[in-house]
Amino acid sequence: MRRAARLGDGWQPLGLTPEALQQGIATLREELQACGRTDAQVPVSIAMSLAPATPRRFALGIEPAEIIRNATAFAKLGVATLVISANTSDPAEARAAMQMVAREVLPATG
Repeated sequence: MRRAARLGDGWQPLGLTPEALQQGIATLREELQACGRTDAQVPVSIAMSLAPATPRRFALGIEPAEIIRNATAFAKLGVATLVISANTSDPAEARAAMQMVAREVLPATG
């Protein structure tokens, strides 16, 4: 975190819950302040999978309502970019997942 604050042009953790990300952002802000930098200089993005959450890794979910709820929680924390992975090696499944996001999630989250 210290390195991201001192040298980075962004911070992108993987698979964190909104609560864990909130703690990480608080730590990042402390480190930024110590380095004389601002939030605007190190925007936060997060990479998440379209999959059910597991005990070891949080995921956006697979149902549109769950994905919308989780994406909205990240937006409220100030996440600048949400990178979404379809979590499949099948191109047709990936395309269908991204089409669902475009059709149902994006309109609901802005």
